[in-house]
Formats: sequence, structure tokens, C-alpha cells
Amino acid sequence: MPVNYGTKPFQAQADFFRRKLNIGTAGWTDIWQGQHDHAFMVAGAMKADLLADLRQAVDKAISQGTTLEDFRKDFDAIVGKHGWGYNGGRNWRTRVIYETNLRSSYQAGRYQQMKNIALRRPYWQYKHSSFVKDPRLEHLSWDGLILKHDDDWWDTHYPPNGWGCRCTVRALAERDLKKLGKKGPDKAPPVEWQEHLVGKRSGNPRIVRAPKGIDPGWGYAPGAKYVSLLELAAAKTGGYEYELGKLYVGELLSSQMFTNWYKSPEGIFPVARLPDSHADDIGASARYVALSSDTLGKQKRRHPEIKQDDYRLVQDAIEQGMRIVDGGSIVYVYETQGLVVVIKATQTGKALFMTSLRRLSADAAKRDKEIARLSRKGNG
Repeated sequence: MPVNYGTKPFQAQADFFRRKLNIGTAGWTDIWQGQHDHAFMVAGAMKADLLADLRQAVDKAISQGTTLEDFRKDFDAIVGKHGWGYNGGRNWRTRVIYETNLRSSYQAGRYQQMKNIALRRPYWQYKHSSFVKDPRLEHLSWDGLILKHDDDWWDTHYPPNGWGCRCTVRALAERDLKKLGKKGPDKAPPVEWQEHLVGKRSGNPRIVRAPKGIDPGWGYAPGAKYVSLLELAAAKTGGYEYELGKLYVGELLSSQMFTNWYKSPEGIFPVARLPDSHADDIGASARYVALSSDTLGKQKRRHPEIKQDDYRLVQDAIEQGMRIVDGGSIVYVYETQGLVVVIKATQTGKALFMTSLRRLSADAAKRDKEIARLSRKGNG
């Protein structure tokens, strides 16, 4: 039975999933909790084309309500096409990919729906699934619990709350509480935190905290919050292949997220993935290039000729432009588009920032003179 519980394709669920960006990962702990709101990942899938095909198969399952067996057929075809040597048994692995993505996207869609009607239905009730053969005692104890939609308890206990968890939430109005014989919401249960060791097989084990009764990595509300884009982009960059990193940034810059950020910038936004050799030239361990809100503000004042779409050309300038190394900075002269891009590493080399994006002079003589000046600066 599809995870959408036999309903027609759930648009809010599909919309949430389609906003995600493909992120290659070596292990399931590489992307953590709320980062999944941004990222589509399959542990061990590091190649861009492999991840794209897996994503398409999951999207099909969500939008068309196809079954696990249907997904397995698509999965087998993808594995055969790419020769992917994944870990774990086929049935187990396909179930994890299928159920995790469908359940988390379903609950994220429900979260947004219920938030939209919170003025009319301000109470949320936790519902434990009767289909579970071996229920978790904690999840069973929360069945029927009613709290305000903005209670902090939902930040960590909104389902799904673990691998295979089928719990859900429904929204209630005042009249619903009266029918249940209640005058108001319940009191949130105390949260007991426990420590867990995760990532033992990945070679990068670490201790994490999770509420009792919730599997590590599941203690968040899908669709509720967005983590720092740069934090997500920088996660495990050493293991990303260049093409996948470039694809990720391209998707970001083409998304509504960048449009929104460009209008009201705050913090930083990734604009390019630097080739390893280029980063090494300026002693940088970082690979992703960020644009800060302060720099964007200066850009808009000093270079009003530069528009939003021009930032999508930064990656092309890195790949096709003339590269000039100047200490801890790199200048890229992209003559075909008449652009100059300046990227600078921080003193520690742990971050890369684009400090300038401007146009070359339209006058040929002035343009040649400027390029010659920039070249001499690099040679010096």
C-alpha cells in the first residue's frame, strides 16, 4: 500500500520533495535531521547521474502513488544501468529508500497544510498507527496526545520518529476538543535526552543526542525549518565529486530560494563549486564559494549593471575564463560574457567568498588594457 494511504497524489507532499536538491553522500549520517528538508540523498550514491535517476524513481512513487514493488523494479533498472554496488540487501535497501522518502515528504506536506489552517485548527493530535505489529512503547504512549501546533514538543516529536515509523498528526478545532471531553490541550510530556553513537561503519563515528523513543537523526519536524545553505553545501565536500557539487550549486541558483534570497539577502548563499586544483592554488581547504549579503549589497550599489541571472554565470567563468592567481585570491576573466569574477579565501582557508562580480568595459581598447593589467597583477 502506498504511503500516501491510498489517496490521490498529494500535491503538498510532491512540492516539498521537488524543492530538494541532490546531495551525494557516503553514509546516512552525512546529512542530518533538518538538512533533509533541503537535500535528497541516498547513502553511498555519489554520482550525479545515479542520484538523479534514483530521485526520479522516488518522485514517481510520490506523485503517482506507486507501490514498493513498482519502485523496486525501477531501482533494479537503475542499479543495472549504473553498476552501483550498494550496501545491504536489495529488499531492505529499497524499503528504506522508499518508505523514508515517502513518509517524511508526506508528513512535511501535512505540516505545511496544518500550519496554513492553524487559526481555525490550532491543536494537533498525535496518532499512532494501528498497522504497526511491534509498536514502540513511547510512540504508543503518545497516541491521542493533543498539544497546540506551536508547542516546542513538536520540534523534536513530529513524526516520523524513526525508521519505519507510521505515526501521524491531525489538526483539531475547539469543537473537536469539546467532543473529546477536553477543555484545553494536554501538557507536553517531559523530554528525556539520550546519547547515541552513529556512523560507526562510515569511518566518521560521532556522539549525537536524541529524545528517548526517537531514533537518532529523526528528532526534527520535516518541513518546519531550513538549515544554513552553506552549512549544507559544505557538508562532506571532500567526498563530493566536482560534477555533483557543480550540479548542486546550479540547482540552488536556479531555484526560488535564490530569488527570495537575492531580494532580501541574509547570511550567505553558495554561488559556485571551485575545482580542487584551483582551491589548492590559494591554499583553501574549502570548495564551495559563497556570496555574503554584505557583498551583494555592495554589488547592487556599485555594479547595478549586474543582475540576478549574472550570478548563474560564475561557474562558467571559473571553467571557461582566464584564471589569474593573486596570493589568496583568484580572478577569472570571462571574456565571452564580459565578466570579471574575484574569489578570495579566508586566512584559514576554510571558506571561500566571491568578493566581486563586474563587467569588462564595452570599449575594446579599454577592455584589453584592463585584462593586461589583471594579468600583470597575477604574474607579479
